Amino acid sequence: DSKVTDNSAAYLDSWISVLKQEPKFIVSVMADVNKSSEMILDHVDKQRLALNEQPYLTKNDPFAPLGENEEVPFKNAAIVKTKSGDYAIRASYDGVELGLKKVSKDTAKTYFQLT
Repeated sequence: DSKVTDNSAAYLDSWISVLKQEPKFIVSVMADVNKSSEMILDHVDKQRLALNEQPYLTKNDPFAPLGENEEVPFKNAAIVKTKSGDYAIRASYDGVELGLKKVSKDTAKTYFQLT
């Protein structure tokens, strides 16, 4: 259709005009495109994780290896047997002790088998 072709040509003409006047404009446009793409992929990754599928972005992968200068904020995480005979998990996050939270005997058993 010639109308579609004319509209497409006019659209491209306007972009060429803008880029001739402001060549760096494309950089800000591409930055916006990248931000939008990442935002969309973040939402897609949430859905993929809920379905137990691999996320597209490494930053959303809870099992991705850490980068060279990256640290895990959780430290000293462990399941322990309390004085009362129950089991609890303890950990610290960014240097703050989180205390104990009760876990089931089955969870503790699985943890001890894996460690």
